[in-house]
Amino acid sequence: MGTGRVAILHYTAPPVVGGVEAVILAHTGLMLEAGFDVTLVAGSGAGSALPPEAKLALIPEMDSRRPAVAAASASLEAGRLPDSFEPLARQLTDALGEILRETDTIILHNLLSKHFNLPLTAAIVRLLESGALKRCIAWCHDLTWTSSHSQSKVYPGYPWDLLRTPQPKVIYVAVSRQRQRELAELFGIPPECIQVVYNGVEPQTLFGLTPAGTALIGRLNLWESDLILLMPVRVTQAKNIELALQVA
Repeated sequence: MGTGRVAILHYTAPPVVGGVEAVILAHTGLMLEAGFDVTLVAGSGAGSALPPEAKLALIPEMDSRRPAVAAASASLEAGRLPDSFEPLARQLTDALGEILRETDTIILHNLLSKHFNLPLTAAIVRLLESGALKRCIAWCHDLTWTSSHSQSKVYPGYPWDLLRTPQPKVIYVAVSRQRQRELAELFGIPPECIQVVYNGVEPQTLFGLTPAGTALIGRLNLWESDLILLMPVRVTQAKNIELALQVA
């Protein structure tokens, strides 16, 4: 069983719908089951959408859709550093520093790899450089600098370079081997320096299994099979089951 305080950070939290939000919700449940004290820190979300034991801390300026943040991002995507950048970064630095002060492990989902809220990225880097953050994990689902859809929105220099500069006090996690290779090439480091953790799949939910179906699969040990051929037919000679056996 785990012990300690874990903070999971993203732009938004459930019930906001999104792939990262779904992963965060799954991680929260697993960590709570393992005995950790979990707090989600985001710009928007609702505690009612989380497991009862989870905590939620809202910092509105973390949400990339916040008007002030969206305006700053529009300027940054055009290659201009807006006057509002520094005040936003300072505000986020102070707010995050207060919330994360007693946290043992911090998991940052996309905040060090995507451009959606660069004042937030700058705030996190400042807290890292000052030693205010303890064990920190950057969970990288997507990368702006290697994306054909997003790389036109970042430019050489500060603050865009923060997204392609590895932070020495951070453990980097990629969600696939491809992301691992992309991130390693972007950082100029060996791929082995980046851990790969795939998004998990709960088969019962994915396949819509009933309790009886789940029990049958467990009894036949089908989860460990390399190949399953399903023939939903009656056992009669006309169904050519012999051919299915030959194929198997």
